[in-house]
Amino acid sequence: MPAFMQFLIAQFHLPKFGNEKNEYEDAFAPKLSGRYERNSLSLAIADGASESSFAAEWAKMLTRAYAKEPFFNISHLQSQMETLAGRWKSVALRRPLPWFAEEKVRMGAFSTLLGIHLSEDSTDETQTGKWSVIAVGDSCLFQVRGDVLIESFPISKSLDFRTSPTLLSSNDSKNKSVWDKVAFKADRWQAGDMFFLITDALAFWFLSQHEHNERPWEILAGFVEDNNPIESFTTWVNNARASSMLKNDDVTLMFVKL
Repeated sequence: MPAFMQFLIAQFHLPKFGNEKNEYEDAFAPKLSGRYERNSLSLAIADGASESSFAAEWAKMLTRAYAKEPFFNISHLQSQMETLAGRWKSVALRRPLPWFAEEKVRMGAFSTLLGIHLSEDSTDETQTGKWSVIAVGDSCLFQVRGDVLIESFPISKSLDFRTSPTLLSSNDSKNKSVWDKVAFKADRWQAGDMFFLITDALAFWFLSQHEHNERPWEILAGFVEDNNPIESFTTWVNNARASSMLKNDDVTLMFVKL
């Protein structure tokens, strides 16, 4: 019988500089922080598109749905879209809206999605297991083992970030061109591995640093052990934005160490 998976999890998030907390349009789930023992773990991040209405609500629904029941294939994802889209529409229209806002609701909300499912399959005290990931758009997964970046998915080069990433819509008619761009991957993890789930602005910085032979994971993992992790992360992000190392965008980081 597989042993329980022991892991440390943390998350950090910030709105754009100059925006209020309630203007943050990324999302993540679940809201766990600390050390846990479980036989599996599903977590997700999403980046709601500011150009669409109720994007934050759509991003939240996507991440919560994945964390509750991971999408392991395209059929599973497609089957969930109708339910989630109906739920989003109910939220968006629960209050009267001016005609132009109703028109934006009819167009739908848009968001990236990155979800990972980790499970334990070792039968002794040597922790090992499997992971599988789904990616729509430019939110990224990085896996680090022994101070080496061994996985970068779905983007592996900073030059591959685009201004118009693939996005899942709450209007299912807009998803017809999306399905063949949904990316899946699976591999294995071992004790000591670190996983970083990061939305685009911070992911671009991460890959750019790595391409210059830096170890960006050392900076991000360092916040987890910091005595004031949120304050230290906020200060670092704002300084990075001020020095143009980091684009002024919503920032989300989920960290897992096995």
